[in-house]
Amino acid sequence: MLSRNQATQRIHELTSFIHHHDFRYYVLDDPEISDSAYDLCMRELIDLETCFPELRALDSPTMRVAGKPQEGFKKYKHRVPMLSLANVLSKQEFLDFDERTHKLLEKALEEPLEYLVELKFDGLSLSLTYEDGQLVCATTRGDGETGEDVTQNVRTIRTVPLRLRTDLPPKWVEIRGEALLPVADFERLNEHQLKNGQKLFANPRNAAAGSIRQLDSSITASRSLTLFCYGMGYFQNSDVKDLYQYEKLLAEWGFRIGEWREVVQGIEPVFKFYEKIENLREELPFEIDGIVVKLNRLSDLDRAGFIAKSPRGMVAFKYPPRQEKTTIEDIIVQVGRTG
Repeated sequence: MLSRNQATQRIHELTSFIHHHDFRYYVLDDPEISDSAYDLCMRELIDLETCFPELRALDSPTMRVAGKPQEGFKKYKHRVPMLSLANVLSKQEFLDFDERTHKLLEKALEEPLEYLVELKFDGLSLSLTYEDGQLVCATTRGDGETGEDVTQNVRTIRTVPLRLRTDLPPKWVEIRGEALLPVADFERLNEHQLKNGQKLFANPRNAAAGSIRQLDSSITASRSLTLFCYGMGYFQNSDVKDLYQYEKLLAEWGFRIGEWREVVQGIEPVFKFYEKIENLREELPFEIDGIVVKLNRLSDLDRAGFIAKSPRGMVAFKYPPRQEKTTIEDIIVQVGRTG
């Protein structure tokens, strides 16, 4: 039997080890150890925390295991509002946006603006709050000012770090991102729903939202949700200058960020990126409905400001809608192929 001091040390070692290999497996898709070796370490950690329950920390890997069902979701007021993006649906509308942004920044139209372009994921927006590097709260967008506390469910998502991968975490930071269900997992989920006489989900976005808003977190844990992070809420004592730098920092902290992202100068590279991603859209493992175009420099974003509930220095450049294959007939055909 280990002493309390020995148990403390061993729990710390196992926690660090498991967090590292969670990151390698779920974020980098590059595992370094076998599943059996991982399972042995997790079992040892569970046994130690059972013997010494007072040593179980909020960032313990065992906290990802679903707890008892909740009675309801508490409300949570965002320290910085979660704004929604205005849409543009054509090249001309984007040109109008670019011209307006030049005027807001008091720049000549001939001077190209620096944009960050990336995928517009079609999922559920979340805000994760970390205090001293530890995840303390996860909430939905709600009305932009107030969301719902879904921390217990979000802890079950393996691409969400329970503790930031840094020895110098900020005192307080809100990180925004999108919870998604991969298309292949969405199709399997609907097959399961159909076989069990349950309601089908209309699309992966609805399936992700429904999974996050389960009162029983074991249901959330059973689904293959992932999280891509990109947005910044409250960030205490930040010295970050632009969004590209911020997303690189998120990757260093252990978050999954979008593979397709570029810093470009002016409008023509934006159009090229839009067309490139449109050609790749069917090959992506996740649903997207456009690209996001943002002023890259935080100083420019601050100068541009916002109107109503939308930032004026960012826009969603949407693709034409496509038909969703979510009818019962479609699922029956898919089940027949796989069953």
